[in-house]
Amino acid sequence: EEFMQALGERLALGDTALRYLALACEGRLGSALSQGASDVLARKNRIIDYFTASPPNHSVENSFIQDRAQLKESLQVLVGLLRDIYVYKAGAGVPRLVNSDRSELLKRLAGHISFARLDQAMQTIQESLLALEQNANTKLVLANVLSAVS
Repeated sequence: EEFMQALGERLALGDTALRYLALACEGRLGSALSQGASDVLARKNRIIDYFTASPPNHSVENSFIQDRAQLKESLQVLVGLLRDIYVYKAGAGVPRLVNSDRSELLKRLAGHISFARLDQAMQTIQESLLALEQNANTKLVLANVLSAVS
């Protein structure tokens, strides 16, 4: 709560955006302030929509993800989404969700994805984040992630 209040004093964002930013940045004020300057919820939701479209309409060729920084941000959003699906499946409820504004989507995904599949997707994303740090080709990393979350 104190962190959200500090963010609210520095950024002109609504409660939903402040809550997401506080949780997504894990209490790192500098990171939250740098991300908060832009429309963080719209970016996050665009990423979620891209990876969860039904039927899937994503490919490396039609991706809005153009560089390493965008891919890293997208993978971090996916980690938060998968975490929320775990939480939802475990019955912890909406107040514990990072993406509480997407609770209907989370409910739908939780009903269709097994814990084993979540584990596999999370492992692929974590390996992809590591590969990016080791200067892997972004298109190959994105293709790998798309195959894991489709």
